Amino acid sequence: MYKVDCIILAAGKSTRMNMSLNKQFLEINNKPIIYYSLHKFLNHKYVNDVILVLNNEYEEYCLKNVIKRFFLDRKIKIVLGGELRQDSVFNALKSVTSDYVLIHDGARPFVSVDCITNGIRNAYKYDASSCYVVPKDTIKIDKGNCVDVLDRERLLCVQTPQCFKTSVLIYAYDYVKKNNKIITDETSALDLVGKKTYFYLGDYFNIKITTKEDLYFGNVILSNNLGEI
Repeated sequence: MYKVDCIILAAGKSTRMNMSLNKQFLEINNKPIIYYSLHKFLNHKYVNDVILVLNNEYEEYCLKNVIKRFFLDRKIKIVLGGELRQDSVFNALKSVTSDYVLIHDGARPFVSVDCITNGIRNAYKYDASSCYVVPKDTIKIDKGNCVDVLDRERLLCVQTPQCFKTSVLIYAYDYVKKNNKIITDETSALDLVGKKTYFYLGDYFNIKITTKEDLYFGNVILSNNLGEI
């Protein structure tokens, strides 16, 4: 039987959203964005413990307006985040007790059950997995007067969830910390130590709510029953 612990990252400061409330707690369809991720993972058959990483400024707010409001009878471990995403993950890994761990952005409310399940199964097979989608736009590298066009068929827009054998991810994060590396996701940590990640096709509805436009798109997705909640 597959079993994983799940780390949900909700400690970001939402600087690109430029609103008074952190994006994880903005509401879509009368529920905070973070609700949807928590609900999905708390009810997934392969998930053991759920570890929620919060900014210390929002710990009390989340307890009152999310956990006590929607998940009073559910067990959720709370961990305080760090300055960077990688610091938050490093802190949360100390609370992981399962042999496999899954990382998910709390600002991705529309992740599907199939996407989660595939990630877990692939991690058991390959030690590391992440979902992705293929970019739709033409992407170029600006080199001053010279512009390189990249082949979209070879590019991946990497999403979460990302799932790993716990010992492999801890090994990679120890390297990141000891060598003062900066990374933006967990697959990048594995790259640094020569470990491969298995990438599987995700879902274009699995958007990350980062800007006000994303918030609008999120409401459209829900109001038209397009994404899975």
